[in-house]
Parts: sequence; C-alpha cells; structure tokens
Amino acid sequence: MRNNLLKNRSIKFKVLTVPLSIFVIVLLLICTLSSIMIKERLLNQVKTEGTHLGTVISSQMTKSSKAVDVIDENIEDRIITLAEFLNVQGDKINNNEYLKQVCRIFKVDEVNVADKNGKIIYSNIPSSIGREVKTDNVGYVVLSGKKNSVMEKIRKSQNDENYYKYGYVKKNNGGLFQIGILANKIEKLNSSLKNQTILEEIAKSKNIVYAAVVDKNLKITSHSDRTKIDNSIDKKNIEKVVKQGENITDMYYYKEKGEKVFNVIVPIYKDGVREGALDLGLSLENTNKAIIRVITLISIIGVIALIAAVFVLLNISKDVTNPLKDIVLVSQKIAEGELDNTIEVDGKDEIGVLGRNFAQMSSNLRQSMIDIKEQTNKVEEMSSQLNANSQQMTSVTNEVTNAVQEVTKGATEQANDLVEIVNSVEDLSKEVQNIHNKLKYVKDSSETTESKANVGKEQINVLLKSIEDIKSSFQVVVDKVNNLNESVSQVGNITEVINGISEQTNLLALNAAIEAARAGEAGKGFAVVAEEVRKLAEMSKESTDKIQNLVQAISAETGNVIQTSNEVNGLVEGQVNIVEKSVLSFNDILDSISQIAPFIEETYESLKNTLTSKDIVSSKVEAVTAVSQENSASAEEISASSEEVLANSEEVSRHAEELNEVADKLGEATNKFKI
Repeated sequence: MRNNLLKNRSIKFKVLTVPLSIFVIVLLLICTLSSIMIKERLLNQVKTEGTHLGTVISSQMTKSSKAVDVIDENIEDRIITLAEFLNVQGDKINNNEYLKQVCRIFKVDEVNVADKNGKIIYSNIPSSIGREVKTDNVGYVVLSGKKNSVMEKIRKSQNDENYYKYGYVKKNNGGLFQIGILANKIEKLNSSLKNQTILEEIAKSKNIVYAAVVDKNLKITSHSDRTKIDNSIDKKNIEKVVKQGENITDMYYYKEKGEKVFNVIVPIYKDGVREGALDLGLSLENTNKAIIRVITLISIIGVIALIAAVFVLLNISKDVTNPLKDIVLVSQKIAEGELDNTIEVDGKDEIGVLGRNFAQMSSNLRQSMIDIKEQTNKVEEMSSQLNANSQQMTSVTNEVTNAVQEVTKGATEQANDLVEIVNSVEDLSKEVQNIHNKLKYVKDSSETTESKANVGKEQINVLLKSIEDIKSSFQVVVDKVNNLNESVSQVGNITEVINGISEQTNLLALNAAIEAARAGEAGKGFAVVAEEVRKLAEMSKESTDKIQNLVQAISAETGNVIQTSNEVNGLVEGQVNIVEKSVLSFNDILDSISQIAPFIEETYESLKNTLTSKDIVSSKVEAVTAVSQENSASAEEISASSEEVLANSEEVSRHAEELNEVADKLGEATNKFKI
C-alpha cells in the first residue's frame, strides 16, 4: 500500500516528501536524544554538585562543631587557669574588691568563692553573696569532693539576661570557686554554627527542598522543618550511609512539598568517627526548566531548518522536474514510434547528463532502426537467395540420388556377371581336365571353348564399359557434392552475418531497456518497444542458429559423401586395371585356341600351361568379384547418404522460407517507427 502510494506520485512529490519526512524524523530524533542527553547531563551535574554540596555542608558542620568545642575548651582553660591562680593566692582572697580587681585583670565577668558548706562568702557581684550551692547544682560534685572541676554549658544567668559560661573548681582549703565568663557573642556564634541553624539557613535557598541531620540511631536531630526533629526515619539509603559511610543519591517524590526531589545523603564525621548522616532534598525545578528551554530552542531551530529545507527542496525540485517533463514528453513520442525528436537539457548535474544521454540514446535508436531496416532488406534478399539455392540444392541432390541408384543397379548387374564368369571359369576348368582323356574331341571342344571365350570377352568388355560409366558417374557426383558444399558454406556465412545482426539488435534493445529502466516510469513506453525489438532479435537468432546447425550437418554429410566417393573412385580404377588384365588373358586364350590345331601334338604341354592360366584367371575373377561386391555395398551407402542430403536440403529450404517470413515480420516491425 505504501509502495503503491509512492509509485503513483510525481517525482516532485517524492523529491519534496521523502527528504522532508526523513528530515522531520531526524529532527525528532535529535530533539528526543538531545532532551535525554541534556536531562542526563543536568541530572549528573545535579548529582555531582549535590554530592559536593552535601560534602561541603557536612564538612562545615564538622568544622563548626569542632570550632565551638575549641572555643568552649579555651574558655574552660581560662576558668581553670584563674581558679589555679586564686588557689595560689590563698588568704589574700578576703574581700570582694580583690575579686573585682581579679576580674578586670583576667577579663572575667563573675567570681564566686564558696566555703566548705557551699555558701558564697565572697563575690564581685554583691547579689550573689549568701547563696548556697545545693545538691542539685552542677558544682555540688566538686563541693562533695567527687571531682576537682566541672564545667557547665553556656547558659542564661539567673541574675540578668546575659549568657555565661560557668565553671566550678575545687578550693585547696575546702569549698570551691565558681567562675563565670560572659558568653553572649560565643552563644550567638554557637547558635549560628549549630546544625539546626545551618540547615534552616540552607533551606532558604529555592534549590533546597529540605535538609536534615540524622544520628547513628536514625533519629532526626536537626531538620529544616522543626516539626520533624526527634522523629525516627526509616530509609534504607540513610541507614546504609550511616553504617557504611557511602555517598548515595536518588530521586523520589516528596509528599510534603508535592514535587520530585533529588536526594543526596552524605556521612557526617567528628574526629574521624561517623556521627550520622546529612540528608538533602534538592529541587529539580530549575533542571526541568532548563530542559524545557533547551527543547524549545532545539524545536525553534528545527522549525527554521525545516522551512529552509522546504525552500531549498522546492528550488531543487524545479531543477529536477522541469527537465524530466521534457524527457517524459519526448519518451512518449518515442514510445509511439516517432524517433525524429530532439531534446535540449542544460546543466552539468545528473539531470543534465540524463537529458544528454537520453538525446544520444534517441539518436542511437533512430540510427539503429535505420540500420535494422537496411539489414532487414539485406536479410530478405539473402533469405530469398538462400531459398533459391536450397531449391537448386534439392534438385541437384535428386539428380545425385538417381545417379547413385543407377550406379548401385550397375554394380549389382556387374556382380551377377562376375558370378556367371566364375561359373564359366569353373566349366572351363572341367573341360581342360577332360582334354587329356578326350583328345579326339579336342577340335569340337576347342571350338566350343573359342565360342565361350568370345562370349566371355564380350562380357568383360561390357563390364569394362560399365566400370567406366560408374567412374564417370562418380566424378559427376563428386563435382555436384563439391558444388553443394560450397553453397552450404555460403549459406553458413550468410547465417553468421544474420546472427551478428540479431546479436547487435539484441544488444541495442538491452541498452535501450537499461536506459528505460533508469528513466523509471518515464521510460516505460520505450521499454515496451525495446522488448519487442529484443524478441524479434531473439527470433532471428534462433532461426539462424537452426540454419547454422543444418548447414553444419549438411557440410558434415557432404564431407562424408566426398570421402566415400573418392574411395569408390579409387576402387573403380583398380577394378578397371584388373578387367583390362582379364581382357588380355582372354585374348591369349583365344590365340591359343586358334593355334590348337597346328599344335595338337603339343596338346599335353599346352594343357599344363592352360591349367596354370586357368588358376590365374580363376583367382583374378574371384578378386574382381570381391571388388564388385564391395562396389555394390559402397554404392548402397552412397545412395543412403544422398537420400539424407536430400532430406537436409529440403529442411534447409523450409528454414529459408521461415527466415524469409521472419525478415518480413522484422520489416513490418521497423516500419512502425517514424525515422
């Protein structure tokens, strides 16, 4: 369905639609892949920066805690140092003014001296005198002697709104020193460095959804949302960070804010020991906005590129389709048989090359049709000549067949005569054998013998004449067969020319079909014409192949006939020599018979000579008989071969007529074209 839709569309539609479709698909892929890649990069960046931020915050918390501890230790050291100084002073501490002076020198804010009962007896602050250190007081452990010193955390004073750092140190002669240092700034610094303060400050950023500190027991000690402090948390990732100390990041939906957050969990250390974990929830709002901005920018660029591509493709399609329209119009005329067309296509691109090649193809096709017409006329003339030659060959073959049949008949008669001669020689032999006993009948027998010898001589003369006639007939047959062989060779040459023409026509048709296929739908009509030309060329080739095969068969048979005729001619010449010798022998016999009367007394000796001559004659006659029988068999073979030649010549004549018909059809086909 989809392929048919494209096939039925114009080239302009294909030139515009296919590249634009591919462009849109590629653009969508680029937008999709870019969005995915940008999202991954931004998330990786969030992960990297979030992990770094968590690590920095965790490190800052550790440093802040350590800084507070250092400051607290420094204050405690000052308290202990002052208490040691007061212990050294001993009895000098006997009034409140001295303590005020000490406070100014050591830059402390409060010094209380308690006796063994825990009652404050001296103080730089008059309101503190008389108070007692009760059992629930932090310093009671020093008063009771359990510890030498104890330090309170910074707390608010009972007398005013200031914050103090109090320490209790054992007095040498009993009692204790309570020393207090104003710690408003330290408390403020301490408050600013507390985890809760840091988390609340961090949570003010739009990029931080929440922040929490979890201790080893998975209990929230600090949280940007104070309502969650002291709550237990059930997160496997946090538990893994607290126990294994790994940095973990993931994304999940934060129900409280109704948005998806990027969760970063890093461990918190104090003095190299894991104290818990920092859990940060990073907002992905800016990341999503950045992704949307990038996708929007890519989409705008893609739309602009698409518009530019449409504009460029429209111009390209005009350059492609306008020349193709001219080519299609000319190809339609060529398909209708009008080959006298011209086409002009400018440009050095593929369309220009196609136009010039199409014009060249049209010109070559026109010239090919002219050549085909000329060759068709030649084929018609050659086929007519071939038909006439084949008919003449048939007539000559008939004459050869008749002559061979006469030769066969004469050879048969010759064989019969030789049989009679053999019989006569046998009779002569019998008579000669009886001469010795029947001398008185010598005269009569010699006359009879003379008479029979004359008959034998006449028959031998007849045989000699028959052999001469056979020789002449065979010479005629040989000449006719040679002429036939030359005619067949001419036919073979003609068929080779026809075959070459058909192959060239087939090649031209194939080239035309290829050019038509390159032209696509525009060359469909021309492809039909090329196919018809190719079929006619193949028919011509098949006919010429058949003729060529027949010509080769006839040539082979003709060669066999010539060879056989030459062999028979040699045998006939040998037979003539033998018969001539036989004639001479018979002449000697006649001379001997004519002289038998005068030489009757020498009959006995002559009889022996006659017996010897009889044996010679008998062997010669037997040889002549054998040769005659061979001649008869050869004549029969020649007769069969001549009949085959006759059949082949008739088939050549039939194919010549078929070739003539093919030439007529080829002429009719070429006449359809307007050259």
